[in-house]
Amino acid sequence: MFDQRLWTALRAAHKRRHGRTSARSWALVSDQLHKLGDALGGRTVGDVPALIGLAGDVSLDVETRSAACWVLGRTGIRAALETLIAVAGDDTAALRIAAVEALGDLGDERALVILSRAASTDPDPEVRYAAVYSLQTVDTDASARVLLAVFDNHDELASVRGMAAESPANLGPIGRPAVLALRGAFAEPSVEIRFWSAYALGYLGTAEAVEDLERLVGDPAVVEPYGSVGDEARDAIETIRRFAEVE
Repeated sequence: MFDQRLWTALRAAHKRRHGRTSARSWALVSDQLHKLGDALGGRTVGDVPALIGLAGDVSLDVETRSAACWVLGRTGIRAALETLIAVAGDDTAALRIAAVEALGDLGDERALVILSRAASTDPDPEVRYAAVYSLQTVDTDASARVLLAVFDNHDELASVRGMAAESPANLGPIGRPAVLALRGAFAEPSVEIRFWSAYALGYLGTAEAVEDLERLVGDPAVVEPYGSVGDEARDAIETIRRFAEVE
């Protein structure tokens, strides 16, 4: 079993990172920590560097290392950055996914190069998807440019491009350069891309986008479990108009 000092240190880090929501989400971290208990108990006196060591220990199984990455990201342990960057280059796709997700949780600009490379060039589409998702948390102009480049890459899978289409909605003003591309995506055959483009425009679009969205209102194609493209377009129009009233 892991030392109480590790538990206390991680609980404090999690609370600093997540504030009011820390009590609700700590249960998930606790579950992962219990899974790591045996590995930690036999290897350490119970300090945070030991958990970082588990993430980087190539002799351990993928599940243990992935769980360590997950906890380090969710608790915001910035001392783990270099280890997570190293794991992001592992030969095993599951570990690369765990690392890029943790790097996204840390939201550190130093991870931007790693996440950008993974989103654009990783051979595994699930890693690219995870990296695109993680780039949303690094809210810089550079991350917005990478996400737009992924969205504009028509050789990419629709699932990855769909995540890139959703991303600008979470970037605030720096996501606005994507508006023109999102408006142009409504003629694409992929339901995922049409759906998430409509979703993002609801947060980024202005009155000029309403006409485009109105043409989608009758689109019955569905993205499970979220609903139809038409319904999402209708919601986006209402959101744009509500924002306009506030302004």
